[in-house]
Amino acid sequence: MLAVSLIGAQSPPVPIPGEERVRMADDAFWAAFNACDRARMAASLAPDIEFYHDKTGATVSRDAVVKSLMDGPCGTKGLRVRRELVAGSLSYNEVPGFGAILTGRHRFYAQRDGEPERLDGEARFAVVWRDVKGRLLMRRVLSYAHGVAIEQTALPMVDVPLATMQRFVGHYTSPMGDIAVTLHESRLHLVSGGLSVDLVAINATTFQAQGRPLRIEFIDTGGRVETMLVQEGGTTVAKGTRQDAL
Repeated sequence: MLAVSLIGAQSPPVPIPGEERVRMADDAFWAAFNACDRARMAASLAPDIEFYHDKTGATVSRDAVVKSLMDGPCGTKGLRVRRELVAGSLSYNEVPGFGAILTGRHRFYAQRDGEPERLDGEARFAVVWRDVKGRLLMRRVLSYAHGVAIEQTALPMVDVPLATMQRFVGHYTSPMGDIAVTLHESRLHLVSGGLSVDLVAINATTFQAQGRPLRIEFIDTGGRVETMLVQEGGTTVAKGTRQDAL
């Protein structure tokens, strides 16, 4: 009787909050991705999933998405790919009566032919999770803004005198649009179109765009800075010509 009473007195299971459920489902999918586990990846996908990728295009249906993952990152000989969420980037938004949307940034690391693992790139993502009778499934996935990622903590940062940084301040024109460089609170700041970033010095003339895979190098010609180079992944992607000082 005591056993029966104890069993009867047990509290009902505590429901897991919606956001935690979605985050757990997301973690489970990416753990399966990192393990190249076909069955576990498929279990997280809706049969009619739509996957949009700014490099490879659109893939529709669970079978097609799983095949693309198994043939691509999981099927390339000598390659192992690992996905990692950028800390602090994940955002949750409920979709009442349907599920939720997760957005954030993630990085991909690649290990080739047994060599040490290297940071390979970074992208933004948005996932629509649908609640189907208590089971969370990926319904739509966007993976976009793929680019080179730079480990910020690995950058050697240096102090540059204010007088030196003042020489870089000005308006520049380039094929990517107009660029304005200003000096604010002892730090250079760059604005170009929708881009607005602080610049962190890694040597006397080269700066890292904070939180972006861009480096800016100012070229001194005859005692005056006339040119700036915008670099991504070690490659110059734009050249800015100075028009005037701010």
